[in-house]
Amino acid sequence: MAEALHRVTDAERDHSGWDLFLLWAGAGIALPEIWAGGLIVQLGLTAGLLAAVLGHLVGNTVLAAAGWIGARTGAPAIVTT
Repeated sequence: MAEALHRVTDAERDHSGWDLFLLWAGAGIALPEIWAGGLIVQLGLTAGLLAAVLGHLVGNTVLAAAGWIGARTGAPAIVTT
């Protein structure tokens, strides 16, 4: 198991920023997202959109920080967090 968790060198990195964006955007457009939209519909359009945007900013800030640490060190993000 330990040999599977190794530092990723620059030569081994084959995904572009666009590839990673599409990966995480696809993960964000999922059943839980639709379910959450159904829960906040009672807030109304403006308040519901504001709640969704603020929730995404908070959640994605944590994910971006973990991804930045992983990209900077070359270690898998799960190892560095």
